[in-house]
Amino acid sequence: MRARLFRPPHGFKSVGLHPILRRHGLRLVAWQGSLRDTDAPATDILVERALAVAGAGRILLLHDQPGCRERTIDAVPAIIERYRALGYELVPLEDA
Repeated sequence: MRARLFRPPHGFKSVGLHPILRRHGLRLVAWQGSLRDTDAPATDILVERALAVAGAGRILLLHDQPGCRERTIDAVPAIIERYRALGYELVPLEDA
């Protein structure tokens, strides 16, 4: 399967990025809400941070590195539940 989406590492978007993406048929995808989960805060803090950046069409940045993986995983169901309670629908990026 050929990649269709590109997330720049660390969110860095260089000046010449867009022409390169067009040439390769890639769509730029970037997050609009970082929960700073790499700080390894408690799960309820991650949920609070997610609610603070909630908005239509938003993409959250979450990590799976060893120092924060468990808390981030534990927070995801609560984040989804709270977003749905606010009326948001979660959709695959390709449908957005």
